[in-house]
Amino acid sequence: MSGAEDLASELERIVTRLADALGRPVDLDDDGFRLLAHSSHEDHVDTVRVRSILARRAPAPVIRHLRGLGLPDARTPVRIGACPDLDMEARLCVPVIGDGVLGYLWLVDDGTLDGPVVALAEAAAAEAAGALRRGRRARLRTRAEEERLVLQALGPAPGPSRAALTALRDARTLRDGGVEAVAVLRAEAEGADLVTAELRRRAGPGEVACATRGDDEALALFRDRAAAVRLVEAAVAAGAARAAGLVDVVSPEPEPALGVLLARAEHAAAVAAGPAGVSRVARWEELGALRYLADHERRFGTPAEHEPALAELAGTDAGRELLRTVERYLDLAGDARAAAEQLALHRSSLYHRLSRAEELLALDLRDGRARLRIHMGLKAARFAGLLGDDRAPGAR
Repeated sequence: MSGAEDLASELERIVTRLADALGRPVDLDDDGFRLLAHSSHEDHVDTVRVRSILARRAPAPVIRHLRGLGLPDARTPVRIGACPDLDMEARLCVPVIGDGVLGYLWLVDDGTLDGPVVALAEAAAAEAAGALRRGRRARLRTRAEEERLVLQALGPAPGPSRAALTALRDARTLRDGGVEAVAVLRAEAEGADLVTAELRRRAGPGEVACATRGDDEALALFRDRAAAVRLVEAAVAAGAARAAGLVDVVSPEPEPALGVLLARAEHAAAVAAGPAGVSRVARWEELGALRYLADHERRFGTPAEHEPALAELAGTDAGRELLRTVERYLDLAGDARAAAEQLALHRSSLYHRLSRAEELLALDLRDGRARLRIHMGLKAARFAGLLGDDRAPGAR
């Protein structure tokens, strides 16, 4: 059994023993009111218990009601009156106390819960607290080892990378098979842990292995490409990550070194986070010309150094509009009709703008080499944020 399975079995035994001793159903929630264990029941139970068992968590209105009663601050048993509006009968809540509240033990209160019954419930809660503390320590150890292996798997050395992937599979952190996608997710300052927690919360067993790098970046390996897109987009939509880059693992080798793919995912995340991005989740395979601008400024200089006339035009509103017109025209392979339609311009107005741009940039758009040069210059300028943040489809 895994550590998680051992903990679940232990909690189930604690709850079942108490239910058998009292002759009544017992439930155990964590501190977020998610169901950890429950006993079987033959007698009538209320709607809240049925829904909590089916959904593995109390309904949201019930959670708000219970928090409003101060349960997160409780340290002794609390009797909770019936709430017909929520279809909830009266209950006894026994907090599971460790370093703060670790969870809640629940008994339906039919009016016969006397001192000895409460004492048995408190003893069971104390036993559950010990199990949860041990489980939490084991989980922290497992998480630390997972992070170490993920960072090693994404390192530059093929041997250690393959060994780390094998270890992640052996630990069942990743399901049997290779890794199909790598992601870099950017968070706000000190938010990387929230990103990894969000990914793990949404992932199925063996779908993802995560690590933090610094306090504002998370790295992730995904067993399944479709799951990678789903989980990363959900993490960004939920606000855990502000931008993300994804790259598919495509290699003739069953266990490729992933360091080069990490660099691609980093570049995709930089595009998604900056004004060049078309969305807050960028896939390396869909970046188009922006792929070739990875690390461009560090190696070759800024767009202003290569295309000073372009940079000068980008310094005014009218100039940026002119450059965006040229960019869209070139994105559409010189299709003047399509460009005019997308820009909501009359064809003659489009030609006038293109002619003006040729004059100011000292180029001939009929020359294929000049077109390629200025197109790449425009993409570099967009990547550097010189053309604004309009996130138009042509911004790829």
